[in-house]
Amino acid sequence: MHKINFRIIHLLLWLLTYLAIFFYCFYKFDNLGLSVVYSVLVTVVYLATVYGNSEFLIPRFFNKSKWQYFLYSVGFLIAILAIRMQLEHWILFRLMKYEWFFNFSHEHFSFSTVTMIFAFLFGALLRISLNHFGLLRQIQERQSQQATAELNLLKSQVQPHFLFNALNNIYYLSYTKSDLAPQSIARLSDIMRYFVEEAPKEWVPLKAELDFIQDYIEVERIRLPHNLEICWERNGQHKEQILVPPILLIPLVENVFKHGVDKTKENNEIAISVEVESKTLTFTVKNSIHSLQNNKSKGTGLANLRKRLTLLFNHNFNLQTGPESGYYVAKLTIPL
Repeated sequence: MHKINFRIIHLLLWLLTYLAIFFYCFYKFDNLGLSVVYSVLVTVVYLATVYGNSEFLIPRFFNKSKWQYFLYSVGFLIAILAIRMQLEHWILFRLMKYEWFFNFSHEHFSFSTVTMIFAFLFGALLRISLNHFGLLRQIQERQSQQATAELNLLKSQVQPHFLFNALNNIYYLSYTKSDLAPQSIARLSDIMRYFVEEAPKEWVPLKAELDFIQDYIEVERIRLPHNLEICWERNGQHKEQILVPPILLIPLVENVFKHGVDKTKENNEIAISVEVESKTLTFTVKNSIHSLQNNKSKGTGLANLRKRLTLLFNHNFNLQTGPESGYYVAKLTIPL
């Protein structure tokens, strides 16, 4: 698309150049045939001068040797100037019988030389512009590749940590010969399928992400000696059509099980709400605070989440964490 637009811009500029020469010539000579032929001839010569410098001389000789480029440039200008004057003399002076100006006069030589030099310098300016935009494009591509690599790294950091905890939970069930072991293995299988099939994607359906979180919660609550009260609240329509980055919401839930659940107490509460509006999605996780409990994140989960959110949305998000009315609340708002 950028190349197509750039070619269109070139075409429009040369069309404007031709029209400017044509109207100048018609105003000066008041001859339609002469104006058409002269405008075509001069536009073609200017085109050869501009692209001869920008596409051939500078790329091939300028970086190798400045003196070599200078000598070839002088030879190129002399050659194309001679060709232009000869064509104008042969076509306009002899064939069209325009007996003034195009007969190798001093005026003819001076005007042609000055305009050819300007066209040659414009070719140099064009090459500088092309190199500049090419450099900007390379920088953008490198930044995009770096951002993608960082996103993949931050995403991959979730998986080993979570799988390690999940396997520990299942090992505990197997060790205690719990009847919940087969069910937990089935949920872990669903989680593994999500990691393999959905996590590598750039965007996934919100429903798939929420199902993944549900499986994660059921696997995590296995090791809790007391019942865990969980309240889900989902507001908004057509969640199956909404797309979100994979494994984006899970760090907020994981943070609850790492720092917000007291295994020695029975009154652990977790409230999860998903609110979808026209252009935003708000995901809120709230857990009860216990008197001896440290609800500040001690790991890298939330820090990595902030880094990933910045790479994804460029600060166009809102993540708030902290105590609120006896609960610890983590609230994330992202654009849709």
